[in-house]
Amino acid sequence: MWAIASLLIAVIIPGANAHAQQLLAAGAEEDNAQLAYWMPPIRRPDDEFTNGTRISLSFAGSRLWSAIMGPHAAPCGVASRSGTYGAIWTDNAATGRCFSTDFTLAQEMYTPADWHSISIPVPGQRPYAGQLLLSGTSNSFTLRENTAFSVEAGVAGPPSLAGDVQEEWHRIIHYYTPLGWSHQIPTAPEFDVGASESRVVTQASIGGIPVLSVMPRVSVSAGNVLTGGTAGAEARIGYGAGAPWTGGGGSRVPKFQIYALAAARVDYVWTELVLDRSSTDPAYSVSKIPWVGQYEFGGGVRLFFLEAEYRAVTRTREYQTGPSIQPYAAINVGVRRGW
Repeated sequence: MWAIASLLIAVIIPGANAHAQQLLAAGAEEDNAQLAYWMPPIRRPDDEFTNGTRISLSFAGSRLWSAIMGPHAAPCGVASRSGTYGAIWTDNAATGRCFSTDFTLAQEMYTPADWHSISIPVPGQRPYAGQLLLSGTSNSFTLRENTAFSVEAGVAGPPSLAGDVQEEWHRIIHYYTPLGWSHQIPTAPEFDVGASESRVVTQASIGGIPVLSVMPRVSVSAGNVLTGGTAGAEARIGYGAGAPWTGGGGSRVPKFQIYALAAARVDYVWTELVLDRSSTDPAYSVSKIPWVGQYEFGGGVRLFFLEAEYRAVTRTREYQTGPSIQPYAAINVGVRRGW
């Protein structure tokens, strides 16, 4: 455990100087099928990936990239330049590379199809599962590309408090009581490392403000949380429709931004703890499908320091006896310093 803590401190935590510790952004995300407003309420599922909640903070600087590049690893700063606002590089050069660190605390919960009517595990249905995860990501980026390395650690099973949260929330809103959390997957520590690369391959701008961007992305991860890889792309069109790692701006970051987005990806899943583990008493498991597709549509808006984004997400079948598609929506709200 001390080795994991040391790795998190030495690799992920921002640099020690005051500028490197500057808070750049903060956000919260909620993932839930009940937010899938494009579907009639009666058709919105409340099983499989039942809910995800994420809280994130972004800081200037990266200890990892500082160790690799030394004084050349300039932290991202927040400054105004030529009447524009946004996360601007500390050397005021939009062509330079800068570095930041993101921290995310996430809780996820998964339930079988008959969660409200049957209390014991059913063969062919996924087990109840919850996980509580803390991740740190070191970013190295320019206007056109972002390279990131991440470390993630947490716990699955009862200590994740996923069952407690769902039961209490359903009690408050007078909704069906989930019956089988006592049979969830057993307690297990979680850990993985990952890397990703994103690039802007096509971009159109008006007056230095992006109005169209196409961005492929690849990532890999290894650990008991998830071992596998992802390849996909995202397109954005609008006013301030630049790369998300630059706050949507180009050589200029406007005070107001609005954009639509579409994305698609394919995941290769070798191991995934919440699907590989069995339920308890009795122990039933499911047969995972290694190749899973996902597509998204949505949009976002930013005004000064406030930002919000909505994504309609659909995933294909994840295990042999699972549903053919799994729709849900993600809503992200946040603040970004310097807008």
